[in-house]
Amino acid sequence: RYTLDGVEYHMGKHGFCRDADFSVIEQTETTAVFEFCDTAETRSMYPFSFSFQVIFELTENGLTNRFRIANRSDNKMWFCLGGHPAFNLPMESEASFEDYEVIFNKKETAPLWYLEEDLLAGKKENWLKDSDRFPLKTELFDNDALIFHRLQSDTITLSSSSGQSRVEFGMGTFPMVGIWTKEGGAPFLCVEPWYGVDDDINTDGDFTKKWEAVSLESGKTFEAWFTISGR
Repeated sequence: RYTLDGVEYHMGKHGFCRDADFSVIEQTETTAVFEFCDTAETRSMYPFSFSFQVIFELTENGLTNRFRIANRSDNKMWFCLGGHPAFNLPMESEASFEDYEVIFNKKETAPLWYLEEDLLAGKKENWLKDSDRFPLKTELFDNDALIFHRLQSDTITLSSSSGQSRVEFGMGTFPMVGIWTKEGGAPFLCVEPWYGVDDDINTDGDFTKKWEAVSLESGKTFEAWFTISGR
């Protein structure tokens, strides 16, 4: 639940677009454009008129994922936006999940944000200390995602210890990233770019105070993107 202008609204976890049926409005050999617009059902959960386009474009080395959001309401619109790309790990038949590491393209001294029961616990730890990498271990995700805010790096690489296989994730325009797999282990790792994040444990529920939520004036359009490439 959240509040806007003193009114409380309810929706499912991660919002409603994840479950929506998008229409294909354009397609070529290398590009597909999908669109979803507000309905009476969405306006009961989210009181705005909008169009939301998701664009996939194949490139020479991978994929660019773009987002285009238009505010068709008369008032300023607030929203969060995120991607959920997941990568199979291991990528090599003889390797295991823990044979891989996460590599940043710049050295980072960055706090790690902790979650408790799906809310930010108010605790941070300088988990990355002048480091550009960390090895993957399943126990890292016992408390949900590893959340980083405004890293110096704009590229995150998943690489095997052998260096034979790797995936490069370009942050594009996104200010936050969550790195996640299921508690107890799973054969994948998600690198999730975000605008907006879980509320603080002491939240009053006001959507306009949410970390990195986007505000968009009436009649304006917002665009964002990230990239994936690999070998």
